[in-house]
Formats: sequence, C-alpha cells, structure tokens
Amino acid sequence: MMDQLFLGIDSSTQGCKVIVIDTTSGSVDYTDFINYDQDLPQFGTRHGIVPSEKAEIAEAPPQMWIEAINLLFSRMSQKEYPIQKIKAVSVSGQQHGLVALDEKGNLTRLTSKLWNDTSTYEECDILTKELGGREEMIREIGNSQRPGYTAGKIFHIHRNEPELAKKTKTFFLVHNYINWYLTGGIKLMEPGDVSGMALSFPGSQKWSEKICRIISPDLKKKLPPVKPSDQMIGKIAPQLRELYGFSTDCYVDAGSGDNMYGAIGTGNIAPLG
Repeated sequence: MMDQLFLGIDSSTQGCKVIVIDTTSGSVDYTDFINYDQDLPQFGTRHGIVPSEKAEIAEAPPQMWIEAINLLFSRMSQKEYPIQKIKAVSVSGQQHGLVALDEKGNLTRLTSKLWNDTSTYEECDILTKELGGREEMIREIGNSQRPGYTAGKIFHIHRNEPELAKKTKTFFLVHNYINWYLTGGIKLMEPGDVSGMALSFPGSQKWSEKICRIISPDLKKKLPPVKPSDQMIGKIAPQLRELYGFSTDCYVDAGSGDNMYGAIGTGNIAPLG
C-alpha cells in the first residue's frame, strides 16, 4: 500500500512546528520545531514578539513566520525526507493577528498586531458606540468588540496609519497569509478563523456592512473571499516544489485557527446529540 503522508504546520506565537502523519499506519512519521527567538535571532523577538516599551503593544514580523517555514522545509530536505510523497499541507495559525499586503503582495506594515495586542481599546469603544452600543454589537456579530479581535486592529491602522491603510489591498489573518505564500498567491479565508475577526456574525457567510462601513467604506474590497473549511484551496506553489521537492499533486488545505484545530485534536469532530 502506498504511503499516505499529510503535513501539518502550526504557526504559533513563539514558534513553528511541522508534523507529518502517515494515515496508512496511523503514526507520526516526522516532526520538527523552531523557536523564533533562538532559531531566527535576526528578527530580534522575545517570546516571538518584537520588544516594545509600551506594554499594550504585541507585534511580530510576518516575514519571520515565512522564514520559519522555509527553514523547516529545508531541514526536511537535508534529512532526505520523502517530501515528494506528501499529499497535502494544512496550516493551524495563531488567531486574530492582522497581516496587510499591497497590490503586489508586499507587506504594507512590517509587523502584525497579534492576538495579545491590547492597543485597540479605543477603536473597540468607537466601533461599539457608532453601532449603537454593546447590545447592538452583540446582535450584529454575536459578540462584543474586544482588543484581541481583528476588527479593532484594522480600524487602528485606518485611524493611526492612514497612508498604510490606503496602500493596503488585502487584509489577512495569520494562517491565511501563510496559505497565500504556500500556494503562490491564492487569496482566501475560511469561516473558522473569520469567526474571531468580529466583522461578521458566525455562520452568516457575509461581512457586517455596518461595521465595515464604520472602519472604512472600501474595507470589504480588501477582505478575501471566504470558502468552506473542509476544502483544498489549491496546489503548493511551484517555487516550493522546486526548492524542496513537493509533488505537483500536493494540495494546500483551507486550514484554520489554533482554537478550532485544538478542538479537532481532542476528537470534537461531530455535532453533539
């Protein structure tokens, strides 16, 4: 029987891990881990975060996450692991972090506000007030606005860095940005991670027109399409095939945020009752 190898990537706050599962045998076939501070010291992070004098700021360079993945792939190749046998790749990413790209795919903001960045309290208060109060916000998105969520981070850029906001053509979450890199440019999001952005009511399949307009009239144009979580979004990029030996038939899965994938890892894969 042919090997059925599937690669998982966990891009977290302090490090990045890869694991290959052989579904034929049900075993873990390969695993490796990178600590950003130790293995990528050129980014100058501490616990995966760029040091700041302001306690409320927690940011990290998205390029560090990409370099971590390339380093892990390089290690696999150097160890002569059969990368060509990997059927698909799926990414679990730290949730709520915001990545901003221009029309050419360059970072318009060299650091990403992370889930634990609390510098957006004012933006959350303004969004709530403009919408009509906390209860109205809960009716609109099923939650209150919290500084950890992505809506306030996007609003913060528009209010404090308007030129960067103007140059930005795509707003991504962390794992969507990594998917974009892995596929060589496919711009998609999935419902699980999107549910933590505070920009839509979970399960509604559409962005909140009211909140998007408060942040910026053109915001919806900068949010990628949302496709189902259980679908492949495309094949792995040609450059990664050339560099590391991935097969032309290796797919990239939609992936999701770490909380959803954590639940799946505990066996919660079917509705209760």
